[in-house]
Amino acid sequence: MRRAEMRVTGCDYGATSFTTRDQAGQLVELLALRSGDLLLDIGSGAGWPGIHLSRSTGCRVVLTDPSLDGLRVAHRRISAENVVGVVVASSGETLPFQDEAFDAVTHSDVLCCLQEKQLLLKASRRVLKAGGRLSFMVIELAEGLSSAFTSEAVAASPDYVEADGPYRALMENAGFEKIEGMDVTDTYRETLSAWIREWDNESSELVPLLGTAEFDERQTRRRRALSAVDEGWIRRTLFTAYRGENS
Repeated sequence: MRRAEMRVTGCDYGATSFTTRDQAGQLVELLALRSGDLLLDIGSGAGWPGIHLSRSTGCRVVLTDPSLDGLRVAHRRISAENVVGVVVASSGETLPFQDEAFDAVTHSDVLCCLQEKQLLLKASRRVLKAGGRLSFMVIELAEGLSSAFTSEAVAASPDYVEADGPYRALMENAGFEKIEGMDVTDTYRETLSAWIREWDNESSELVPLLGTAEFDERQTRRRRALSAVDEGWIRRTLFTAYRGENS
């Protein structure tokens, strides 16, 4: 599994998102991370990309996730890679941190897996310092789909892909400013295709590890998502925004 992940994303953290190593480099620039900054990675799982961002820039990192199993892996990796960081078991909607504690906040393909998207965005803004940056990637439905195509797209997407309006509006409602969005669907498609290909190549070892049913289910979900991307029903977007200096 780690061999396949390394070939697909350029990392071997047991990543739960579609963020590649190149996209992690984009996050470094968009978040303007510097040595000593304090970064919050929400829904970090086993530590991707937060640990990599810390190692690349010298920033300090706090990794949060409800999964204790993922955080245990992240904790071991923090120690192994001499990163200045801690892990905190928490949901993204109820972050247990003081107001204006962080220089930057990030999350990768987390909002599309949560019902309470607005709560997470408001919590992200609350813990950001004035002038701090939020940058995240999310899978979302294309606008203007018919009800039939929406049903197909939802079935091919993460569980809570539907949002209560455009993400730009949700971010504005949470109090963010200077909101920018970049379409990264092409890279998402490449990553989906690579996962399918590499898992097929490694099937002789993955099937005994996971079981036939689990292996087939994961590959089927990836193929359905790839088809939905090709139909123009779903996309992946990289958003960046600021907490204003005077807000």
